[in-house]
Amino acid sequence: MSGEDRLFLISCFFILGVVLKEVCSTRVIFIGSCFGTLCFLVLARLLIQDSEDLRTHMKWATCACLAMLSGLLVMNACASHRQSARELASPMSGQVQEIQGTIADMPEVDDEGKWKAILISDAVTGDNGWKGMRILLTGPTEPENGFKVQRGHIVKASGRFYLPGAPLNPGEPDMRRIMAYRRLDGTLYVETTKDIRILGWRKPGIVQRAAESFRDAVIAACNSTLMPRHARILTGMLLGNAPSDLMPALEATGTSHLFAASGLHVGYVALAVMTFLAPFRLPAACRFAVAGILIWVYAVACGLRASVVRAALMFSFAALPKSLGRNITPKSSLVMASVVMFALNPYSVFDVSAQLSFLAVLSITHLYPKIRKLMQPLGYHL
Repeated sequence: MSGEDRLFLISCFFILGVVLKEVCSTRVIFIGSCFGTLCFLVLARLLIQDSEDLRTHMKWATCACLAMLSGLLVMNACASHRQSARELASPMSGQVQEIQGTIADMPEVDDEGKWKAILISDAVTGDNGWKGMRILLTGPTEPENGFKVQRGHIVKASGRFYLPGAPLNPGEPDMRRIMAYRRLDGTLYVETTKDIRILGWRKPGIVQRAAESFRDAVIAACNSTLMPRHARILTGMLLGNAPSDLMPALEATGTSHLFAASGLHVGYVALAVMTFLAPFRLPAACRFAVAGILIWVYAVACGLRASVVRAALMFSFAALPKSLGRNITPKSSLVMASVVMFALNPYSVFDVSAQLSFLAVLSITHLYPKIRKLMQPLGYHL
């Protein structure tokens, strides 16, 4: 078994531990793991006579158990943190609350005609126990009043606060899990933008400022060179945000994926940067460092969607060995990206977009060498 396959199996057991902790109790997982390991060791002892092979299988069984235990512990820590935040906010669910915090992203208008933004709270009616909670701030659009809240604004919003609930009927989406992989703890519904007071502005980090400048430059360039409708379409394709008025037509024709920022966009950014830097004859480490920085700026500008983050992590893991004169396979970088993503936010393993992104790239990395070998007699260019 190659090192790439070993890394893949270890990551699979890590993800298995994350998933099992969500669908089963810790006691069931512990008993099942012990029973499965015992059965494996008994079968290995009966079927394998060579002591060296038996020792190798026991080592891999131990590594698999440790990887699954690591996933279980990571998921347990995340679930415990969310449970404590839920218990703290439970008495206030369904009531009118005044929350002060900082807008963490660019407000957007969804398909239902509501605006939404993420608010990182500092306090709720003087209670500092809410500090750091991520709350979805939302309300109806008001074209006559406009909406002037932007990323970095320190605001005090008054509205009705809700915690995500469990599905009431079979087949309904589990909002608790959906909010969890979006890293949200609750929703504050504001009836009118007049209930939001801007208290100040918090200076964003250098990466966020660069991402905002890039986003504004793309929007300005599209608006200045194209018709308004075409400008919205091109901006949506470049930044992964489809115009709300086109969503019914896109869903009816099955072309919504054209407006989804993905690894292809990140690949184009990397190709453009590396091509631009090629005439300067910079060391490989410098070129990959510049490309990595610009790729993460683009990822932030796109809202850190799962597919973009996956591609940015893959480039980062591939660029580091290349700058040192070594190579890493795309499959290994994909596996390492999955472990990092699911370790930082274990609930993202239940995000359909993340699942499709990883499975599609895994299929490509697995099948492409075989297809290339099959097509080789027909010519290199084909």
